[in-house]
This record gives sequence, structure tokens and C-alpha cells, in this order.
Amino acid sequence: MWQGAGAVNVARSTSRIWLSRCLFIGLGLAIGFGRVLAVQLPIIVVASILGVWLCSVQHRFEHTLWVHDANWSFTEGALRGSSYLRLPRILQWFTGNIGFHHIHHLNPRIPNYRLEDCHGTIGGMKAAPILTLRTSHHDAPLRAVGWRPGRMVKFCDIRASPPVVPNCGIAGQHFGPTRASILLR
Repeated sequence: MWQGAGAVNVARSTSRIWLSRCLFIGLGLAIGFGRVLAVQLPIIVVASILGVWLCSVQHRFEHTLWVHDANWSFTEGALRGSSYLRLPRILQWFTGNIGFHHIHHLNPRIPNYRLEDCHGTIGGMKAAPILTLRTSHHDAPLRAVGWRPGRMVKFCDIRASPPVVPNCGIAGQHFGPTRASILLR
């Protein structure tokens, strides 16, 4: 089934999974599973939350590309539908270069350690919107797609037709029957 380099990568990946399982079980037997979980569970939860946030912020920003199927282009979608999240060097290393997400969308087979080189050497890659940790917080409230303007908008900046949203920020509000009914004020 697997041959050559693919077989080696699968074998390495499988052996790492088994090694981590054995390490977890060995530590659990040695010091107790409760203690191991007390350390590992918070790490897993925090890492998961940060991972979801990192991915989310790179797809939900004010000028991200939102178009209907007829107008969609693979290259435009990759370069303008996801961002370049400029991170400090240490965070760039810890996240496996996730900031170069637009390149990942163009070709997911590029290894994470080559993404920065692609961004720097291929001219068109710099067309992707640039976000930083500071500017990514600005776009946090963006939740809805405004199809007419083709960009993300805040719920409190929209009105649905019908019904009109009387007050934004209240949980459980009804914002209208479809995404296509969202209009800017």
C-alpha cells in the first residue's frame, strides 16, 4: 500500500503515536493517572483553544474574501480568503508557521518549515492580507457575512430583513432567515 518515503513517514508517525501512548501509560502507572491528567489536561485544553483561535482569526477578518460560487477563484480564495498572521519569531516557531496560512491554502503539501521561504520568494504571496496579534483582536467581534459588501460584519452593524434587530449583543436573538438577507445599515 504505502511505498518509499510515504511508508517511512507513516511508520514514523505511527511509532510516535505509540511512543506517546506508552509514555502516558508508563507515567500513569508510576505516579498515578490522576496526576498525569492534572498536568496534561490543562495543557491540552489551552493548546486546543489557542489552535482554534489561530485558525479562526485567519479566516474571519474584515476584508476577507466572500463571494458566490460563480465568482470564486481558487487562487483568490487562498490569498484573500485567509491571511498572513505576522507573529513574533518564538510564536511563529511554536505554532509551526501557522501564520503563513494563505500558502497552506494554495498548496497544503508544502511542509511548515518551507512556508516562510515561499512567502518571501514568491511575489504573489504578499498579496494576502496581513494581520498581527494586535489587529487580530480588532476583528474578534466579526461574526456574520454581509453578502452585498462581500465582507465580514459585526452583528451589531447589521439589520435583518425581516425582522429588524432591536439591540445587538443579547444572546438568542433572531437575525433573519438566511445569510443572504443580511444588509448593512
